[in-house]
Amino acid sequence: MTAVELFNTFIAAGLRPDFQHLADNYFEPVSVAWVQRNWDAWMDARPSELKRTIPVGGGASRLVPLWVQQSSDCDNLALGLMVHGQVGNALASVKRGTKRGGLAFGVVFYTAQSATMRGGHAINWFVGYGQELRFFEPGLGEIVELNSAERASARFCLAA
Repeated sequence: MTAVELFNTFIAAGLRPDFQHLADNYFEPVSVAWVQRNWDAWMDARPSELKRTIPVGGGASRLVPLWVQQSSDCDNLALGLMVHGQVGNALASVKRGTKRGGLAFGVVFYTAQSATMRGGHAINWFVGYGQELRFFEPGLGEIVELNSAERASARFCLAA
């Protein structure tokens, strides 16, 4: 998809960012499975000091990124996951000997307005093969939904 098509996807999904930076001319869509594999690989690459265990119910637990205000908080996690995906995309291009576009996977800064979170927040966004805009919370490794007020509050969208 072109940068214009990507921007129009934002608009159609209710995101009207004050600022957007879409650094490439063309963006490759990604699947939900790719987003999850990217997060898993990113988590594997993180030092153990930057991971923590959370309960997930039934006595089970799983690892998530350590959240540290300012140095490893929402914007750092979202940007780190985006960069990890971009490095993988560049490596795939070199290994395959093909020219690829950027990924339709980036970061959005918005105002969270849910029952569990309020205030400025950053997460990842991605566009799938059906050109649907989805959101991913890198702090939990989960697909999330943004309500219409949260979508309208988007201040900045980034893709590289």
